[in-house]
Amino acid sequence: MKETYKHEFNWWQRILAKVTTMWRINSDSIDFKWGYFAPRFGLELRVNQGGYFDPRYSFSFCFIWGVVHIVLPLKTKRELSCECPTYGFYVFENSIIWRWNWIYKSWDAPFVSYVFEFYKVLNKDGKWEDGSGSLDNENIDRQEFDYTYQLNSGDIQNRKATCFIEKRQWHRKWLPFIKMTCTQLSVEFDGEVGEKTGTWKGGCIGCNYDMLPKESVEQCLRRMEKEREF
Repeated sequence: MKETYKHEFNWWQRILAKVTTMWRINSDSIDFKWGYFAPRFGLELRVNQGGYFDPRYSFSFCFIWGVVHIVLPLKTKRELSCECPTYGFYVFENSIIWRWNWIYKSWDAPFVSYVFEFYKVLNKDGKWEDGSGSLDNENIDRQEFDYTYQLNSGDIQNRKATCFIEKRQWHRKWLPFIKMTCTQLSVEFDGEVGEKTGTWKGGCIGCNYDMLPKESVEQCLRRMEKEREF
């Protein structure tokens, strides 16, 4: 949604502005002189002792959908800053956060967040085994291939790519029968790859790439060679 200010409102928005003190509309919120309304899902209940370089107290609440933030006509005695003490709880991404002043605790939200189960690698016998300590594990089925990467300048980088297959699995918290599995190709190059090669940032020396069902190591690497930019 295009950001629209009060002087750009149409006729019905101007009428609404007179009643509600609305002064701006954008994709994230509808702003009023008393605060804002954010049309999004959430869960929070907190009092803020100030705002972003604002000395006034504020109150925020949301129950499933629609965040209401109200600025109160009460000023704190704190120095103005970009952060302020907060009291209450709120949900951020997949975590439930409880905060009291500058002290806070967080918990992974049930049914939404994931709990890690395992990390495995494919060995030379074609079986999955524990992937911890994989850097020194000589039993992993590592395969080496030539790899080429074309820079924007047209120059070609020729590298050796050492690859193996790894798998990770998670389940939903409190719903262990709902799984999420990720099978990836682990790639290590014998030299830097990409546009930042030779700079202080450095090029890529290793990465992972999602594998398609029934895709071989080389098939996945060749697909990455065509699709991935470094």
